Amino acid sequence: MCDEIRKFFDTFEQSNAAGDIDRLVALYADPFMSADSTGVRVVKASEFRMALPKRKQLFSAIGCTSTKLLSVEETPLDDRYVIARTVWRWEFSKPTDPIELPSTYIIRRDGDTSQAVFYLTGDVMSVLRSRGLLPSATP
Repeated sequence: MCDEIRKFFDTFEQSNAAGDIDRLVALYADPFMSADSTGVRVVKASEFRMALPKRKQLFSAIGCTSTKLLSVEETPLDDRYVIARTVWRWEFSKPTDPIELPSTYIIRRDGDTSQAVFYLTGDVMSVLRSRGLLPSATP
């Protein structure tokens, strides 16, 4: 893995663990695109900054104790853009096995700065529901 991508994900993992919202937001372009099973949307930094504490609160409430990066597989697209396919391990205080979830990022490298311009994740809420960590969705 190239040094810039390693540094990006080291910073990401440390900032997430510390709850450093400003540092996490700075790792994403303003705006960036986010995609999951519900569709694709453009996310502004201000919206992302407001959503992160709610996300952290939800994960704390269901007993998520840590999120660790297990792997990164990068594929350069050109001299500035890289696709990074990652796997994250979520650990819980409740009696459940850790959950491993893939995420894909497109990262723009510009000098000393790297930012995610696109973020793709699976259906995290469905996985959490299937493990009994969230109530079932109502039809």
